[in-house]
Amino acid sequence: MQECILSAIRRQSVFPGASVSFSPAVAAARTLIDNRDAEPLTYRIIGREVGRDPEHLERRFSAECGVTLHAYLRDVRLRRAYALARSGQKIESLPGTVGFRSKGGFFRAFRSMFGCTPGAIASTSGS
Repeated sequence: MQECILSAIRRQSVFPGASVSFSPAVAAARTLIDNRDAEPLTYRIIGREVGRDPEHLERRFSAECGVTLHAYLRDVRLRRAYALARSGQKIESLPGTVGFRSKGGFFRAFRSMFGCTPGAIASTSGS
């Protein structure tokens, strides 16, 4: 369990607080994802919202951030799910709350990212 928590802490520090300068389009895409992660966002929607060609934005985002738009969105959603699990939110409501359409996909992605289930996170936080 301790390794699960350490892994989660390491993963949570990948994006937040990084002192990196991004182009205006990439910064706008990151802000949009950070603020609207529960919405059904695609790279086409994000491109349209920030006023850039989606394919060009995808390439710029990957070059500047080191991950695709989809991977960044998934990680933002999973970090929020982690925080919600720690705060005591019902585990079965997490996938929909953070924007996952598939419960199975959510639980696989969560375990892959943090090395444990949301239930394990909730139980270590006293929920």
